[in-house]
Order: sequence, then structure tokens, then C-alpha cells
Amino acid sequence: RALGRRPAVEGRFHARMPPQVEDKRGAPGVASNPSVPSEVAGLTLAGSLARMLPAEAMLLRAGGARRRLFLAKLSEKKLLSYELRGWEEINARFNKRPRVFPRVPTGPGGPLIVCLDTSWSMEGHREQLAKAVVLESARAAHAQERACLVVAFSTENNVMECGEVGVSTSGISRLLDFLGGSFRGGTDVTGALTYCLEKLGTDEMAAADVLLITDGELPNPPVSPLL
Repeated sequence: RALGRRPAVEGRFHARMPPQVEDKRGAPGVASNPSVPSEVAGLTLAGSLARMLPAEAMLLRAGGARRRLFLAKLSEKKLLSYELRGWEEINARFNKRPRVFPRVPTGPGGPLIVCLDTSWSMEGHREQLAKAVVLESARAAHAQERACLVVAFSTENNVMECGEVGVSTSGISRLLDFLGGSFRGGTDVTGALTYCLEKLGTDEMAAADVLLITDGELPNPPVSPLL
């Protein structure tokens, strides 16, 4: 099971994703950069002898009127040529209302932050299902060599961090002890979201994915400048 991928210059696979807008406070992303060509994107009209198709070179070799046609196309930069492009790393955010989804190189996602709702409404069957999702998320993150951070929340001021967990004996024991607690308290997602934003502001967590595990019974949180 895959937990998602993110734009990455070193990615071997391409996938369609929403267009990105450069943002210095955004997560790591990619942008097309023709000055560092690394792959053929298609065909275009240009005035570069190094990138023109062999068919254009045949005009030059033929001489006469065809040679003059070649020189005219060269001066007007209308030689049929390979379109080369490369990618560079930038800090960016996704366009919220994209009309097209361009193909970009992708790599494995960054760290995973799992936020678990521990309110009263999660008690019973929902609690068992939520804990199973947390365990599977930790397993999948380890399989993809991604760090996994587990956090429980109920009220705004009641946010408990389990820390980074793995599949080692100590990591599993700490996670099971953490999940062994009872589900109590109200529901306020503001504290959890604020915690995640603070983590995403650090260099090691800038490319992290946030997974919110809840039953959806969330009151409208107060909108703060930070959120």
C-alpha cells in the first residue's frame, strides 16, 4: 500500500498533480527549467542546430531552394526541434482550483504525521478501527522508509505526542502503550492542526504528510491567522 508521493527532482516516475505556485513558505516541490534539460518533452519550433530533427538537416544538405528554405527557418527560429526540459527544486504550494494536471517527476513522500481523534464520540467500534488505521499507517511508513509521528488530540490544549515510531521492539511497545489509553474528552481539531503547522515549519518535517483519523464529528474550529 502506498501512502502517497510528492513532486521530486530525483523521482523516476511521473504522475499528474495539481500545478504548483512558488511560495517561499511552501513545501518542497519542482518547477520546469529549460536551462537544465534532462529529458525530451516533445517537439517544438526553435532556432537551435543542436536540437533540430534530422529531417531539417536534410534540407541543408540538399542545397539550392531547400537550403534557402532551411536558412529562412533558422533565422525565424522555426526549425522543427526536440523540446528538452529539466526540473529544479523550489518551495511551492498546490493551486487550489486547477484546470489541468501536468505530469511531474515524483518520489516517495516525506515523514508522516498521524493525528488521532481521542474524543468521546470515538469510543467503541470507532476506537478499534482508528487504532488499526494507526498501526497500518506506521507499518506502511516503515515499508517506504518514511518517519512516522503519532499524535492524539481531543481538546485544543490536550495534544499528546507519542513521538517517532518504528517497527523495532521499543517502537512498537511505545506505540501500543500510547494507543492503550481510553478515549475521553471533547473534540477540538484546532490544537492538532496548530501542532502540525508548527512541525511543518521545521526543515525535517517540511515535506511531511498529515493524516487526520477522526469520525468527522468536529465542531467548526475558530479561524486564527495561523490556520
